[in-house]
Amino acid sequence: MGFTFAPFYDVIFPVGEGQANHSDDVMLVQYFLCVIYIAHGGFNQNGNVLRNKRLSANGPGAIFPIDGVFKPDLGNWIKIFQGDARGSGFPVGQDGIVSPADPRRKGMKWFTCQVMNLFVHRADARRHMTLADDPSVPNELKVALKRIVFAGFP
Repeated sequence: MGFTFAPFYDVIFPVGEGQANHSDDVMLVQYFLCVIYIAHGGFNQNGNVLRNKRLSANGPGAIFPIDGVFKPDLGNWIKIFQGDARGSGFPVGQDGIVSPADPRRKGMKWFTCQVMNLFVHRADARRHMTLADDPSVPNELKVALKRIVFAGFP
C-alpha cells in the first residue's frame, strides 16, 4: 500500500536569544506558534487541541504579526512551547531555541521544530500539507518555503 509523508518544515539557522535569527526562520517559528497558540489554543498530552491561558499571560506581540523579527519575548514563547511539548511526552530541550533538526545529533530524541510540525499537522493536516500555498502564510514565508521545498537549501 502506498503512503505519503507529511511535509517537514525546518529552520536553516537557529532561532532564539543570541542566535542567527534569519527572517525566514523567525517567520516559520512565529507562524507555527500562532497556529498552535492563537488559532488552536495549544495541545494536551495526547496532542489534542485545548484552550489555555498562554496568550493572555504572554501577549501575542512576539508571534503576531508574523514579521520575521526576533523579539526577546519570542524566546519566552519558544520556552513555553518546549515546556508544553515536554509535558506532552516529547523530550525536547527547554532552552528557548529552535535549532535545525539534525539526525546526527546525539542526546535528544526530538527537536523542537519536529514537534511544532507535528502539533500543527494534528491541528490542521490540510493546512500543514499545503503550507506554501496557504493564504494565512505571509508571502515572504511562502516564497522561502517553495524555494526550500523545490530547490533544496539555498
